[in-house]
Amino acid sequence: MNPVELVDAARTVSEIPDRTLGASRYLAAVFLLRQALEDALDRYWEAIEPGLEDCAGRIQMVSLPAYLDDESAARDVVYCWNRLSSASHHDAYELPPSQQEFDHYLAVTRRSVACLRVSPAD
Repeated sequence: MNPVELVDAARTVSEIPDRTLGASRYLAAVFLLRQALEDALDRYWEAIEPGLEDCAGRIQMVSLPAYLDDESAARDVVYCWNRLSSASHHDAYELPPSQQEFDHYLAVTRRSVACLRVSPAD
């Protein structure tokens, strides 16, 4: 699956009113969003600066504003990566993201994936 398909899959998972998953469906969908963002970043770095995709996420986030022309978009990607990383490191005593939180993550991830596209195939 490409990053756009992963974002769509996350939206689909979040909308399933499955009683066995309950609110945990938002947590499952967050993992899909994080995978979409990380795949988009890998594709971006492979095209723009090969080898940087193998660096730690924090290094990629620090480097991104120097490579991405749109400073606002770079901030969105960094914000998105930080929020999704935090949400996906979920402890048993924490509540999963709410629908409103997930909807926000979805919108920011969709924008971030779009700004990282370097070719129509991404």
